[in-house]
Amino acid sequence: KLLLLAVVAFCVKASDVVTLTGDNFEEQTKALTGDGGDWLVEFYAPWCGHCKKLQPIWEELATELKGEVNVGKVDVTENRPLGSRFDIKGFPTIKFFHEGEVFPYKGARSKAAFTSYVKGGYADVGGEKAPEQPAAVDMVLKGVTDPFKKAMKDVQNGKFLTPNTIVIALPALAVFLIVIVMAVIPDGGLAPETKK
Repeated sequence: KLLLLAVVAFCVKASDVVTLTGDNFEEQTKALTGDGGDWLVEFYAPWCGHCKKLQPIWEELATELKGEVNVGKVDVTENRPLGSRFDIKGFPTIKFFHEGEVFPYKGARSKAAFTSYVKGGYADVGGEKAPEQPAAVDMVLKGVTDPFKKAMKDVQNGKFLTPNTIVIALPALAVFLIVIVMAVIPDGGLAPETKK
């Protein structure tokens, strides 16, 4: 039995890709200061076909770059605040963290392209200071205002029946209907008559 366990342990290699979450992201990456070393991070969704296709390449890359560049992944469906913080709009989104700056990756999804990028190619792209962790109040405010911004953008583009505009219009329509019903039904109009 011990020999079988040893063979299985030898064949099942632990992943060199670091799983990052809202709880450990800043502690691991030290994105704001850059003191956590360089990180190449994939922001993904488990259902995303392109993300699944990238997984074996990501595993090989993590092993190849071990000791030079940390390779991580964030499941944005489970860590939405990180997705908001780094403005993740699609999957997979790759970002390179270097010395307190974030560099977006837009190149080919190959091990060679990623390696070239982290070994200097990022400098041609230009980075931005890593965004601060948003306060809870900011997250709530963003959650409330973002749907309105998306709906306004749809309306400006002449798209009036999108999910964004419908979601925003439904509460307004409900309030409008309540006001109409209150105006049409006279005061006490629904009360049962009492006999004297």
